[in-house]
Amino acid sequence: MSTTGHKTRPRFQSKTGVIVVCLSALGLYFGVAPSREPKPAVTRIVARATGGATTTPGHAPPSAAANDEDRPPVSTEVSSSPSAAEPDDDSPATDDSARQPPAVDPPLRVAAVSAVAKPKHAAPTVRIGKDQLSGTIVYIPFVPSAAPRPRVLKENGLVFSGQSDQIGLVKAQMDQLLKQMGWTANQVLVRESVGGERISYTLNSAPGDTNTFVLSQRPQLGIGPEIISYVNRQGEKKTLALVSQKEILATMLQAGRAFLFSGPNCRVELLKEQIALRQNVVYWGMRADWVFPEDKLYRYNTADYWQVMKGDEWTLKPGVKASEAIADAFVGKFSYQIGCTSACRFIFTHGIFDFYQAVQANPSVTARLGQLLDSQRPFIDIAPKVDRNRIVVKGGRLMERHTDVPCDNWVPGDWGWIRNDDNKSAEELGSEGCNIIYAGGGYFVNYYPERPPKTLDQAIKRVYGWRFGLEESELELPADLMDQLRRDPRADGMLRDVRDFPRTMSAAPPAQPGA
Repeated sequence: MSTTGHKTRPRFQSKTGVIVVCLSALGLYFGVAPSREPKPAVTRIVARATGGATTTPGHAPPSAAANDEDRPPVSTEVSSSPSAAEPDDDSPATDDSARQPPAVDPPLRVAAVSAVAKPKHAAPTVRIGKDQLSGTIVYIPFVPSAAPRPRVLKENGLVFSGQSDQIGLVKAQMDQLLKQMGWTANQVLVRESVGGERISYTLNSAPGDTNTFVLSQRPQLGIGPEIISYVNRQGEKKTLALVSQKEILATMLQAGRAFLFSGPNCRVELLKEQIALRQNVVYWGMRADWVFPEDKLYRYNTADYWQVMKGDEWTLKPGVKASEAIADAFVGKFSYQIGCTSACRFIFTHGIFDFYQAVQANPSVTARLGQLLDSQRPFIDIAPKVDRNRIVVKGGRLMERHTDVPCDNWVPGDWGWIRNDDNKSAEELGSEGCNIIYAGGGYFVNYYPERPPKTLDQAIKRVYGWRFGLEESELELPADLMDQLRRDPRADGMLRDVRDFPRTMSAAPPAQPGA
């Protein structure tokens, strides 16, 4: 079995000493003031500036977790030219609007400033952390931008729409499902239309509550993980705590987004399939035991399954089945070394294939999956394509999409994206942002077993720290700054409000745009 090295980009330069520069165009002076007393600890200030702001690059956090291939999940063909670092249109993290300049300048830009050399008319500053290596205290001028108006949905949670006889069957089957999972009276609210052709189910939470991270902490809901045993690729017996189907259902019931089952898909069986499918995706995400390529070389099985990569393209060897090649990354004897974009592609595609092959065996769906994927490049077009107005113009082969989702609303098996909005540090290939998959219980999937799983805020802080050369642990971000970073980049934030999730393959396919 052979390996192939696929180069990634170099990381940032290591931290340097204090810089003394003058940026007259921005009206900012940077330097260390003379003093008869011992010099105070030097601070760094992030200056907000319009157009062409100068940035002092830092280095990536030295922890291995900072060195992921943090590109958005790509589902279309990627150019092998250096410009291929630009996010693709069909990623969960991006759409065409993401290619355009943001409505306002990215809120934060880095520059080095002495604590005693602040401009007289500088913006109010806030402390955001401390460089543990040098002892430098880091401040930024920060004035929170106005929060966008919250989106109010007409319907939330699970929505079934169909003929009255379909709704009657849904009511009976939902009652049975809720009882089987241990839901008690008044925990789930039911609303039925006057005509009896539409019914919705929502979690009985406080008005406006969209947070799914803390549902497992509500003792009255009785949510806990499922302990799963398995044998890893080395033949060792292992266990893992997997998100329960009850928690997945609870997050789908929470306000903040709507899951619609309509027409021929107005069936509780499809809801149960979606829940189990998401659980299987998370399972394989937690089974992932890959190694990050510290030497910037990808390693994968080119002896049996894969051709040598060109750019970001995973291409099968002639005659190889996609399902077998993708499964090799999880259960084969060869240990893959890949970054987070590739990790997400493998997790979702294998989670879907394995579900219909082994969990809920469905030969007809399995055969259709083999036909759906590109015969040579299985990850092409797996996610929807959208236009600049975020309208889906072509459905994804394996994924569906929700947009305008609140920052705290995640269902296990969601794929999202944290964008690095700092132009300078984002120029480094692989530093455009970070792909994340929600695992439940407030944590996200970790693709490398030596690293602990992260919360959303930890993941955002990690990407945010790249512009300063600071580790996540060195950042102490104030609450109003964190609130802003959790917003979509179009609203001065970093977290895309897009969630991609696996298609329920037994469902009738949605009508294609323009059909």
